Amino acid sequence: MHESKPRLSLQSLATVLSVLGILAWSSLIWQAGGGLASEAAAQFDQQQTSEPLSFYMGDMQRYSQKLGAAIAQQNKPLARFYTEEIQENIGFIKTEFKKYDQLPIGTQIQMLDPPALSVRKAVEGANWSQARQKYEQMVQVCNACHAAAQRPYVVIEPVDEAPAFNQRFKPKPE
Repeated sequence: MHESKPRLSLQSLATVLSVLGILAWSSLIWQAGGGLASEAAAQFDQQQTSEPLSFYMGDMQRYSQKLGAAIAQQNKPLARFYTEEIQENIGFIKTEFKKYDQLPIGTQIQMLDPPALSVRKAVEGANWSQARQKYEQMVQVCNACHAAAQRPYVVIEPVDEAPAFNQRFKPKPE
């Protein structure tokens, strides 16, 4: 009778090699005590965890569209949610993308802080005509920021009806 020895699967081999690579990388950083190894580790980590700026700008555009639709439908909880998402995204971009393509994106995006806050205040007060006006001003600031970032061809437009999402924007009846 022939006994077969257990084989190492390709997936197991890949896992073992990954762990060994991480251990070797950690050892290199520890032995070097910082310097180039730490810079290389930071660059490696950034490449593994960070998306390009366009990823976050795409989120901003989607949140902006949905905010416009929520305002049009006078859906306070949903509009509040999207103003919060926009403000969080602005904060993230400020800290994570101080410079991008040699441009001070972290500083430029601060242009959006005041209009985003004014939209939020109008939504909180359920002043829908003011929320709409402040929302349109916020979109204009988006476009001014794109022009300042040498991307004038990226033009965002306000939304006044529900975009083609599989999401309901009318508030639930109470």
